[in-house]
Amino acid sequence: MSRSRVTRTALTLFTLASLCLTPLFAVSAFAQERLVQRRDAFRDWAVFVDESGARKVCFAATVPTESEARRGGRVVNVRRGPIYLVVSSFPAENVTNEISVKLGYPSDTNKTPVIKIDDKSFKMFGDGEEIWLESPDMDKQAVDAMKAGRGSTVTAISKRGTETTDKFSLLGFTAAIDRMNELCQE
Repeated sequence: MSRSRVTRTALTLFTLASLCLTPLFAVSAFAQERLVQRRDAFRDWAVFVDESGARKVCFAATVPTESEARRGGRVVNVRRGPIYLVVSSFPAENVTNEISVKLGYPSDTNKTPVIKIDDKSFKMFGDGEEIWLESPDMDKQAVDAMKAGRGSTVTAISKRGTETTDKFSLLGFTAAIDRMNELCQE
């Protein structure tokens, strides 16, 4: 399976699983319908497992603590869909700790999005509303930086030319990733 297909699957599942970040009644109704289960939470990160399909998918995710949009250097109000920073594992495809971001808008594929983790920057690439790192080696480097880091910032440009900056907390990240990988091996 290609990186883009694997990532799209994880983000689609996470978009649906976002109900798990809302009140408890939505969690149980959603979990019964899709078998996506919020299995744990660690500070600002939640851990999910989807066993509804032919393959198991595990992911940890968070939402931004701050978001800003600028056009022409000025702060603007924009309507965006859900925004998530996601780390996914697909045991059947031997994919571990794949980083992706759902931007909440279609990105300009001619511009290079960047995730900055403390003082380390990683270039990303996009397809529609989703962006991810270029290789499993970059995923590993970024996950290691996230485990040691305090925060991350994703900067990207929409097809309309709006630059967005989303800040994500890394509080609870290491525990969430460790738990996600533990659940994926069960």
